Amino acid sequence: MTLWSGRFTGTLHPSAWTLNTSLPFDQRLAFQDVRGSAAWAGALQIAGVLTHQEHEQIASGLSSIAKEFTENKFIFNCNY
Repeated sequence: MTLWSGRFTGTLHPSAWTLNTSLPFDQRLAFQDVRGSAAWAGALQIAGVLTHQEHEQIASGLSSIAKEFTENKFIFNCNY
């Protein structure tokens, strides 16, 4: 499912889909993306947006994902 799937009735032309697909690039930045998300969650806790418990849950989940990346066990879903 794409972000715009509810707004349009037709499908994206294959050449436009190829141009806009960023998964190979996203995969290369995945570990840095997780680290950035962890830092952002910490900032949100400091700002009072997240409780300590919410932050811990997010940090734990992101840590699990990072571990899967380092062990090459994370499976990217390419079915959209």
